[in-house]
Amino acid sequence: MQAGPERLDVVANVSRRTLIALTVLLETGLFLASALVMWITGLRPAMSTTGLDVLIGVIVGVGLALGVVLATRFGTTVLGQLRRDFDLVIALFRDLSLAEIALISALAGIGEEMFFRGLLQTWLTDLIGLHVAVLLVAITFGLLHTISRSYAVYATILGLALGYLYHYTGSLPATILTHGVYDFVAILYGTRVLAQHSGGTEVSAE
Repeated sequence: MQAGPERLDVVANVSRRTLIALTVLLETGLFLASALVMWITGLRPAMSTTGLDVLIGVIVGVGLALGVVLATRFGTTVLGQLRRDFDLVIALFRDLSLAEIALISALAGIGEEMFFRGLLQTWLTDLIGLHVAVLLVAITFGLLHTISRSYAVYATILGLALGYLYHYTGSLPATILTHGVYDFVAILYGTRVLAQHSGGTEVSAE
């Protein structure tokens, strides 16, 4: 599956208001549903909020985004396919302001990490152990971000990184920061740099 002109046109026609409204509904819904399940079951995610956690979250988020930026410099077959997949995602965000990109990135970090790492990974780790839990949640994360097979694999790898970050820091806030910072830097680069130099949009976040 490739990001052909027809698919890009359809994605690009989504209005800013619609995109922001859908993001708010989806991410807020994930957060509230996760919080409700945690409240009912008594499940408590790891919530360390030290200054080191914040620093780690920001550094890892920027590092992951820089990895994607570097990947766009290569023209291999696999990365070329992934870059075409990224076109679809960035086409959604190309007309957003800096503040709107920040809002969407923050909502994605909060809503998705609350659900995938805070709820699912915490619950599954108690049932089946850390490594299997991280893998299953990462695969679910990848499948729910599917644009194509290559993009699903990419999102799964990102999910693995976030899963182990959550475990080793013991901090859901750090993981939320990583996800949000990654999205912000990657979308900003894709919409402000790649789109200007290639006439398309090529980097994605979630």
